[in-house]
Amino acid sequence: MKRSDFKYLLAYLIPISSFTGLYFLGWASGGALLFGFVLVPLLELFVPASPSNRDDTELEKISGFAFFDYLLYINVVALYGILGYFLWLV
Repeated sequence: MKRSDFKYLLAYLIPISSFTGLYFLGWASGGALLFGFVLVPLLELFVPASPSNRDDTELEKISGFAFFDYLLYINVVALYGILGYFLWLV
């Protein structure tokens, strides 16, 4: 696993901003929308795309790492947790 694989942790910024909006209410409640629909598209405009893609053999090799599976499972638990927290607040 490479150091660049940790960029997949950025997928947790939307759930974190959603939880922050629910927790602080008021000014922070639009944070996830601002982040997802304004900041991310602006970053995609100004940050150049990576010219290197992984080849098939490297993709097969990293598909065996449980790190990516755990990231997906933790994201699902986090989203259901945020949904439960929202329903508890309402």
